[in-house]
Amino acid sequence: GQCAYGADLDILSINLNRSVISEKLTQQSVRQSFQDSTGALWFVTHEGLNRYNGYELQNYRSTASDASSLPTDSITRMAEDHDGNLWLSTRGGGLVLYNPISDSFESLHSDPANSNSPYSNEISTIYTAMDGTLWLGYSNAFSKFNPKDRSFHHYISGSGNIPFTGRISSFTQTPDGGIWIATQATGLLRFE
Repeated sequence: GQCAYGADLDILSINLNRSVISEKLTQQSVRQSFQDSTGALWFVTHEGLNRYNGYELQNYRSTASDASSLPTDSITRMAEDHDGNLWLSTRGGGLVLYNPISDSFESLHSDPANSNSPYSNEISTIYTAMDGTLWLGYSNAFSKFNPKDRSFHHYISGSGNIPFTGRISSFTQTPDGGIWIATQATGLLRFE
């Protein structure tokens, strides 16, 4: 065929096969695929987390009787900080740190009496900025988190000059350092 510019297009034969590990995932609906700095592939599903090292798949689910398991199976996103630590944003489980040595999870839960905790346990997204800080998105708020000293700074819709945002769906950063925030209610915000 021909494209609009008159160049000939070669029709490529694409062969997509369902991976053999698909049947072994904690759930078939994958929210995010992520490769960490060690090369492991992680798959965030609607019901847990999966790690594939190229040979075997390991499943992670919440277990009420095990405090070192995932606090919830509802993980929204995964990110890695500059020290190689893996962080999970969750619905209902707060901010979660994966410990590869003990193969366990540690939860940082929201505490209304402590501003140095997540704003909410309902975290919709997480993002690692160029300076190593993590950005967390909630409904009507977002936070900047320093994983080195575990300090939080919260930005709340309607306070200061922050407009009503609704749910924060994602962050990205441009080469000039600006953080772009995708919101449900206000479109895009740019944080300088």
